Amino acid sequence: MRIVKYRPKYWLIILCALGELLNGIEIGKSISTHNWAAMSVCLIFAFDIAMIIVNSIASSYVTIVGQPADVGPDMKATTFSEES
Repeated sequence: MRIVKYRPKYWLIILCALGELLNGIEIGKSISTHNWAAMSVCLIFAFDIAMIIVNSIASSYVTIVGQPADVGPDMKATTFSEES
């Protein structure tokens, strides 16, 4: 079995990281004004965005010979050697 790595979609990771930054600012503002409903909604959004980042990075590593669904046809794969 080979482990094949594709380049993830970096624009999506950067966009989600900026969303996390804005969520952090809003959580800080909500805590300082004691707006607990807004803080809980922002925490839910922050968790969802973090899961998008993790899934985007994790989907770039596949253990089959083939191409994952979220990479383009012109991307080249890098093969790592398998440890036995």
